[in-house]
Order: sequence, then structure tokens, then C-alpha cells
Amino acid sequence: MVLINIAMNIHRHLGKSLNAGLYKSAFESELSDKGISFEANKKYDVNYNGVILNYKFHVDFLVENDFLVIIKSTKQTFDSIETNVYEKLVTPRPKTVLIINFYEDLLQFKKIIINE
Repeated sequence: MVLINIAMNIHRHLGKSLNAGLYKSAFESELSDKGISFEANKKYDVNYNGVILNYKFHVDFLVENDFLVIIKSTKQTFDSIETNVYEKLVTPRPKTVLIINFYEDLLQFKKIIINE
């Protein structure tokens, strides 16, 4: 998957545990350089019991209108709560969410497939 290769290249060149904003800038640059269509800082409505709340859920990138990409640099591990947000609350639902964490020595990522 090209998005994971991009993240691995960034991690290899910049290293671990830097500010997430730096990784986001590098990711955006790589997407542009490769001619991959994306929107940065995408906002999604949140659906609570059939009501769209007056709150927007922010994600780092929507790539090719299909993948949500979340960039992190934190000790936090991936958990089911985060997965639940994407599967149940975010409207409209993307097909795939990719969470990338640059904090550790080895790049961490989690791919979530959204079932309609």
C-alpha cells in the first residue's frame, strides 16, 4: 500500500517521536509529489442517535476520496474506542481509516475497514 510506504519513508528519514505536525507536513508533501489526490484537515459530521451534532470530527487527510488518514506521534496505543468512533459516529463513512503513529522505533499503523 502506497500510503504505508510513504509513512515508512518519512519515519526512516525523520525518525521517531517528533511533533505530529512535522509528520503531517511531510506526508502532505509526499502525497503532492506523487500526484495523489487528497484533502488536508478534513472535517466530518458526527451522528448521535440519528442527529447530526454541532461538532465536527477532524481528520488529517482524506486521500483519493476513499481513505481517512490520521497521523499521530504519541505513546497511546490503538484501541477499540477509536475504531468505534469511525464505524459508528462519522458521517459520511469512508471505506478505510489508516491511523499512523510515528512515536516508536518501528512505525505503527492500524487499518480499519468500515463495513456499511
